[in-house]
Formats: sequence, structure tokens, C-alpha cells
Amino acid sequence: MRTPHSHAQRFPAGRAAPALTAAALASAAVSATLWSAGAEAAALVCAEAGLV
Repeated sequence: MRTPHSHAQRFPAGRAAPALTAAALASAAVSATLWSAGAEAAALVCAEAGLV
């Protein structure tokens, strides 16, 4: 018979949280880097086209 706490004992929340947090931070950093690079490229294209 399963005890009500068996799931919590097998999968402690504290063990997964740091990995999830690190993954979320890495994802956000990559997104920010790509967005920044895209914005710089767009600014260069606009400047070369004489739009700015």
C-alpha cells in the first residue's frame, strides 16, 4: 500500500529546483543575446540603407 508521502520522498522538490533555475537562466541569457544581436544587425542595415 502506498503512503501519502511516497511521492514527496522519492522526488524532493529541492533537488529539481536548482537545475530548473539554471536552465531558465541559461535560456533567458541566450534569448537576450540573440535579441541583442538581432537589434544590432537591424540597426546596421537601417544605417546602411540611410533610414536612420
